[in-house]
Amino acid sequence: MLADLRPEMERMALAATIVQITPQSIPELWNETVIFREAADWARQYAGALVRGITDNTREGVGRAVQGFVETPGRTIGQLRDELEPLFDEARAQRIAVTETTRAYAEGTRLVQEELARAGIVMEQVWNTATDELVCSICAPNNGKRKSEGWTVDSVPAHPNCRCWITLEVAK
Repeated sequence: MLADLRPEMERMALAATIVQITPQSIPELWNETVIFREAADWARQYAGALVRGITDNTREGVGRAVQGFVETPGRTIGQLRDELEPLFDEARAQRIAVTETTRAYAEGTRLVQEELARAGIVMEQVWNTATDELVCSICAPNNGKRKSEGWTVDSVPAHPNCRCWITLEVAK
């Protein structure tokens, strides 16, 4: 499973780094090689925790599903859930699809923040919600807040099925 999931988790974490801060915004300090190494280290550690309690066949199925989600532009969480449903019941497939992609993107953002801090650029995390009827009472109060302003929880994802995301802003 590590062989299947690690590359996908790395790609998801890296995709978040590219979405949140672009090389054009800090061309002198952008170092994708370092960020990739850090994302890979995180993915290795996290994928190891993820494999507990599932069979080899399930691991292979999850690996293929996550790989397809990451590699195919325009894929949706619903499509990932549908692909996971033969392996899990519908509710668990949904939780895995939403929560684990949310976690990977949040981790990618955190890795960018750490890399920028090493380069002397202090960035702060800002919590974002979808601002729709599905946003929960845990996450709603955090929307638009910098971490220094006091979030109600420590990090994204705040709970299973959390759809929130983190962006970075220059610290005040």
